[in-house]
Amino acid sequence: MAPGMREALRAVMLAILALVAPAVAKRPLCQDGRFVQAAPIVPGIAPRPSDAVVVRDGELSIESGCAPTPVHEKALRRGGTRVHAKWKTCGTLRDVRFAGTIRDDGDACVRLDGALRARKIHAVAVAATRTRCGDGIVDAGSGEVCEPPAPHCSAQCQSEQLSGGGTPIEAPARAWTWVPFDDAFCANGSTTGIGINPGDAGGRVFIFLNGGGACWDAFTCYTLGTAANIESGYGATQFAGDAATLLTSSFFDRHDDTNPFRNDSFTFVPYCTGDVHAGSKPDANYGGRITHHVGYKNMTAYLTRLVPTFSSASRVILSGSSAGGFGALANWWQTQQAFGTVRVDLIDDSGPPLPAPYLTETLEQTWRNAWNLAAAMPAGCTACADDLDAVMGFYGMQLPGHRAALLSYTRDGVIGAFFQLNGDSVEAALGALAGELAPYDIWRHFYVTGSSHTMLGSPGVSQNGVTVRTFVAQMVDDDPAWASVEP
Repeated sequence: MAPGMREALRAVMLAILALVAPAVAKRPLCQDGRFVQAAPIVPGIAPRPSDAVVVRDGELSIESGCAPTPVHEKALRRGGTRVHAKWKTCGTLRDVRFAGTIRDDGDACVRLDGALRARKIHAVAVAATRTRCGDGIVDAGSGEVCEPPAPHCSAQCQSEQLSGGGTPIEAPARAWTWVPFDDAFCANGSTTGIGINPGDAGGRVFIFLNGGGACWDAFTCYTLGTAANIESGYGATQFAGDAATLLTSSFFDRHDDTNPFRNDSFTFVPYCTGDVHAGSKPDANYGGRITHHVGYKNMTAYLTRLVPTFSSASRVILSGSSAGGFGALANWWQTQQAFGTVRVDLIDDSGPPLPAPYLTETLEQTWRNAWNLAAAMPAGCTACADDLDAVMGFYGMQLPGHRAALLSYTRDGVIGAFFQLNGDSVEAALGALAGELAPYDIWRHFYVTGSSHTMLGSPGVSQNGVTVRTFVAQMVDDDPAWASVEP
């Protein structure tokens, strides 16, 4: 072939290669990211509401127990990326491997399907999606603190502090004032309100939810009358009586030098809805008697004014006894979201959400249906749809750096009646609940031998030489010595 023809042919071939090169170019790898699912991946770890596989900077990790390790990534011809990683150990697992594929699902590279394998376990399937606000999973690792449509949750999954949401309450310092609300209601449809007693400006705020039984049908509400103020309602007259008695002693006593709250601002939330402050059902019909189980909705209304009233608070302690203890637990999430960056801690006095099988499925469903408890559950707590006690683990995961206390007598007779258990079963259930809380650093429990009910009204009650007053003081002062107490 003549030299000139050879050069011409070479030029033609290079031109052809240039034209086809884009068609055979290597597919790009999917971008790094966090892929979340509403179930833990690594077996044998503490319960958690969600988990995440993280691909970042050439490494892959699994938040529930597998540290970052080099990841092998391969772009697929039809799109997506295959990932593979291995560990010597993940928690108690050995010879651990993860293989999966990041693929398109409407949008590019948004789904991760794969499996975790290890010695002596069955493969654990993973079906995760790239984290985004609005996916129903509160992904703390990406900075989310809530999921819409949770109360006070923005479209960016951030807390919306209600500084402009309501009118601040004006009240004289160190005196109780009744504050009526026209958008808060008792079970009988009458309006209700809260009591307020401001303390030092910029100090802590101590919110207390009162107790008084519960009811969920015509028999319990109107024949047995197992819940306080269902028919009478609760207003200024009832509050005057409580202000002169209940609200002058124990942790409300400003003259007690041993009271850790003596200089703090107090808020008293009365109880007249029969739903452990957790209801969002204004139209329950019990034989023609419309019953407003709206305790949770009432708390939402109160927060719209409490937040601007105490906008300079250093911390909030949300507490309650009996029905109020259950209510404090149910309202913790929305209270924290309302106060935004102000830390909200919890004291649940004698309102333990006992786990199955001690809480039967029949009784749990009765309460769920009667009070519409689904509305009170944090949006990210998917496990709460099946188990009410799952909310405690959810808080343990989502509120690191906070403190939460559960107080109870070991054979509490009132709790036994509420859950339809004998003393032995109550004691066993509380032991199981303590085991559920143990993995979470935020939780401590204070168990006292006996069958009595509630402790915040008797701060001198003790177990193993430690009083309720000391236990609570250590909690709110962030004392590193704060520890669980039990017989």
